[in-house]
Amino acid sequence: MDRSYIMPKLNRNKLYIAHLFKSVDEGYPDIERIEYFVKLGKTYCEFYTDPDLQEYKGCLLISWFTDFEGAGRLPVQYKVVKQLTLFEEALG
Repeated sequence: MDRSYIMPKLNRNKLYIAHLFKSVDEGYPDIERIEYFVKLGKTYCEFYTDPDLQEYKGCLLISWFTDFEGAGRLPVQYKVVKQLTLFEEALG
């Protein structure tokens, strides 16, 4: 099956549910080809098994996922931690 398609316009400030379709057997023995909650980066995404983003599974290329559906806004605690991390990095 050809999975090449144009990526939909996605918002990095939102949470998505997406299906991992690429096989990641080597190096990732516990990653299944199922739907995950996805937090987007520029070319990659962090993926989780829960909508509160507590059960982290890994970080893979966005192109390895398909069928993106909006799952609401990012949890507040995620945004605060991310902002603090960026602030600390700026301080050096």
